[in-house]
Parts: sequence; structure tokens; C-alpha cells
Amino acid sequence: MLDPLSSLNLASSVITAVDFASKIVRGTIEIRRSTTGSTVTNHDIELVTLDFENVLNGLSRNNLSVSSSEDDVSLRNLAKSAHELAEELMEVLRNLKTRQPHRKWESISKAVVTAWSGKKLREYAARLNNFQSSLTTRLVYMLS
Repeated sequence: MLDPLSSLNLASSVITAVDFASKIVRGTIEIRRSTTGSTVTNHDIELVTLDFENVLNGLSRNNLSVSSSEDDVSLRNLAKSAHELAEELMEVLRNLKTRQPHRKWESISKAVVTAWSGKKLREYAARLNNFQSSLTTRLVYMLS
């Protein structure tokens, strides 16, 4: 017979394992049915990140490289760092996609990796959100 604390620990472990397994099953089904080879969430993150990269590229093309005011240098540095982070995130997302949609074993594999990568993706999203806020603040300040 287990003492109450051991029973609680065992129950917690079982619940965690079942939760993780259900995420893998849901992810596998979602990826296998997907035409993009990824989960809906990952696809949405990819779309937003691509759009953000386009905005950053537009900032770079708009004479930021020739301007040397303190505000322009700060904006350029923020944009460069944000672009590097966006590229890192895109690489992570590419690794979470199946190469050929609708393949069972590859879908299972990518679902497992996606489940393990959830925290990492949330951290990237939070960091990109911080860059977006900083860029917006900098641009509003420069326009006022």
C-alpha cells in the first residue's frame, strides 16, 4: 500500500503522461490532415512571423542604412535583432513541418517534437512581441 504522498505523486505522473500522449495524438491527427504539414497554431505563427519579417525588410529598405541619427540607429538595431530572431523562429517552425503532408509516421514524429517544443515556441513568440512593441514605440516617438 502506498502512503498518501506517494499515491498523489503517482497520480500526478499518470495525469502528466496521459496529457502528453493526448497532445501527441491530437497533434498527429492535425498534422496528418493538414495541407501545410504543420499544426494550425504553428502555421499561424509562421504567417505572422513572415509578415513581421516583411515589415522589417521594408524598414531596412527605407533608408535606415544611410541615416545616422540616434533614433535611426536605435531603430535599425532593433529591426536587425528582431529579424534575426524571426529567422531563428522560422527555422524552428520549418523543423516542425512534415516534408510530405499526410504521412503517418512523419506526422507522429513531428507531433512529438511539436509537443516538446511548445515552451520554446511560446518564448520566441514573447520575444518577438517585445521587439514589435519596442519598434512601435520607437516609430511613434520618431514621428511625434
